[in-house]
Amino acid sequence: MTTMRIGGLASGMDIDSLVEKLMMTERAPLDKLEQKKQTYEWQRDAYREVNTKLKTFDTFLADNYFIRSMSVKTATTSNSNFVTAEATSAASGTLTIEGVSQLATAARGISSQINATGTTTMGQLLGGNLPASDKQYIEIRAIQKDGSLATKPTKIEYTSSMNISDFVSKLNSSNAGVTAIFENGRLSITSTNTGDVKNSEEVVIGNGSEVFQAFGFDPNNIFTKKGTNAVFQVNGIATERSTNTFTISGYNVTLKDTFNSQATINATLKDAFNDYKFTKENYDSKSSIYDTKSEAFQSAQSDYTKAYNDNFLTKYVPTDIQTIWTKLGRPDLLAKLDHDTISTVLANIDSTSQESIIAGLETISDEIIPKELKDELKTLTPEAFKTLQELNVDNYNSLRPIAILETKYINLNKTFLKDLSPDEITVLADLDLSGDAPLDNLPEDHILNNPENKALKDNLGKLAVEELNILDTLSEDQLLSFKNIATAEVTLNTAENEMNLASVNKAVAENQKNSSFQIFKDLYIQNGLVPDGKTKEELDAMTDEQLEELFNSFTEVPRITVTEMKENTVTLASSTNVDEMIDKIKEFVQTYNGLITDLNNLTNETKYRDYKPLTTLQRKEMEDKEIELWEEKAKSGLLRGDSTIREGISSMRNLIYQSNPAIANIKFNTLFSVGITTSKDYLSGGTLEIDDQKLRDALNEDPDSVLKLFTFDGEKEAGITVNGETKTADTRGFLRKLRGEIDVIESKIVERAGRASMNETQFTLGSYLRDVNKRIDTWQDKLVEIEDRYWRQFGAMEQMINKANQQSTMLMGSFYQ
Repeated sequence: MTTMRIGGLASGMDIDSLVEKLMMTERAPLDKLEQKKQTYEWQRDAYREVNTKLKTFDTFLADNYFIRSMSVKTATTSNSNFVTAEATSAASGTLTIEGVSQLATAARGISSQINATGTTTMGQLLGGNLPASDKQYIEIRAIQKDGSLATKPTKIEYTSSMNISDFVSKLNSSNAGVTAIFENGRLSITSTNTGDVKNSEEVVIGNGSEVFQAFGFDPNNIFTKKGTNAVFQVNGIATERSTNTFTISGYNVTLKDTFNSQATINATLKDAFNDYKFTKENYDSKSSIYDTKSEAFQSAQSDYTKAYNDNFLTKYVPTDIQTIWTKLGRPDLLAKLDHDTISTVLANIDSTSQESIIAGLETISDEIIPKELKDELKTLTPEAFKTLQELNVDNYNSLRPIAILETKYINLNKTFLKDLSPDEITVLADLDLSGDAPLDNLPEDHILNNPENKALKDNLGKLAVEELNILDTLSEDQLLSFKNIATAEVTLNTAENEMNLASVNKAVAENQKNSSFQIFKDLYIQNGLVPDGKTKEELDAMTDEQLEELFNSFTEVPRITVTEMKENTVTLASSTNVDEMIDKIKEFVQTYNGLITDLNNLTNETKYRDYKPLTTLQRKEMEDKEIELWEEKAKSGLLRGDSTIREGISSMRNLIYQSNPAIANIKFNTLFSVGITTSKDYLSGGTLEIDDQKLRDALNEDPDSVLKLFTFDGEKEAGITVNGETKTADTRGFLRKLRGEIDVIESKIVERAGRASMNETQFTLGSYLRDVNKRIDTWQDKLVEIEDRYWRQFGAMEQMINKANQQSTMLMGSFYQ
């Protein structure tokens, strides 16, 4: 709140004016700070305006040269009655459509006529048979645009009071993938998308089949007209699509009508038959490989069993308890169990089935039997678990040391054991491998430091300390036994892995064979083909196994008889619209030059040092027009000589002369080689000029290289090989490099001037402003104190004058008494 002061009553002086004039002098430092603040704000805004220009230009590049391709191509078709096409920027070469035997169509179902109108309610339609819950729904899964069936159904709700017209409207607006109309008591439903879903219906009704039955459909066959794919032959390849409009080799193709359909059917039959033959042969090959690998696995199993029996079972397990050992299934578990736990805890578990064993183990706390051990016990068969429960103490005491020995084998690396030589086993048996680091700091004369033992030392170094400690406890005979068992086990594991892989390959090949069989079977039957010696009825009655046997007997590709007049093939070709590409390049150059000119003007703008930001008092004394003209001069040159902008312009200018090694045609791997160079006028600051004829010649000769020069999606540091030497190079197109440089400039400007969403501590000028604002606040507080002091001084003067006046009055009064 401003304090109201009245002075000069005693002195007759204009104290307000005197204080105001004195304060004007005192405000000089504050005015300078406010001018500095204004300069920082103008400079900040100027930088941000530069970033706005750069962002606008970057968006222009993205919209016009990347989102919408720079390349402009047109397509021609030799017969637009059959096929039309549009060329994308990826279109190249020619396409030949030899024939179209079938257009893509949508699945459709039409109900029989019922006694109902659009105003009939669903409750009336269903005969009052709606469930207690009035709100019900149907579920529909329909063919998608890509030709696949929707994985999740769409729910359409209805109530008993909803009429048929509203139900149909809701069905059409549900995005379920179908459209419906109800006229003259009949409901017609058509899939939105065309195409044939292999091995399924194009529209699948889940919940609510009773609704369609009420409309007069056969609930088991609602869509009597099945969807079909477009079937055609292109460049000698028979193929199909779920729609009549599709993209192939950069052409957006639309099939308008069928032609050369019989020849196309034969081509499709040929490809389908050859594909079936190939997948059948591949399956037979993979099946044979699987049989071989399976036999090898069985042989390896037998060899492993023999190696285990010869080197462990008969060697370390006494004859009288070998049967118990074998029945235990996992005798090594005895090394982790004491007999008290077996006789008191495990003995009470019901072992009649795997489920009862698991349930019983779950009741035992982890403190009694650790969870990991319980999980291992759960893998035992009921017979093995019962054998474990019935172990007496003598058998347990006999078996446990053997179980400990087998546990040692289980915990050792099998490849290490397999690779041990007899001499290495002898050396290993005498080594001290106890302790935490048995291989550290070995003396020079240690046996492992002998050259002949280098391989053994290296292999030991790859083992865990726990494995080394186990090896320390084994005798030479035990090591030899373990080696024999491990050799058989490694062979068994390898054989099992190879068999499993062969099994997977066989399954994949079988799926491929079954799929190609189904495709060929459908084509064969759809086109009315019947093999010699059979009737159509006999063919229809054949199972898939019988048909496969029939197809395997074919020595020639089945064909239908061609009776139609042959039409010329339809040829699609593309050509580059050079004029439009030149127009696009000119548009880019014009926009680029505008940006460069604006940036150069900012860095070269005259700075009027005598025109500083206006103070508050100065503004009060000037007209609006005068303020506008003054500030125009004051803002001039704020970014004069700015290094960030100058370096950015220089970096962009340098891109013009950089070659791009990703372009094979070195004749057109730089902008200047296609007629785009910087202006000869050095004052223009790097604006571009176009040699129209040179650019046109380059586009006519190799439009793809010119397009690649501008927009190639390369890498900033790509590895390329030139003359056998690999090096790193920037393979991005010019426009992508340009956008990269713009990003660098924008980042530097944001670092200095920030963005509107940032606070002052996040950019350089913001920190300056924050500091100036603090100093302004300090000076404003100081000026308040100074002004108060002046008023106090003038107040004291007024009091003194007033006192003098009073004394003078008293004296004068005494003179006249």
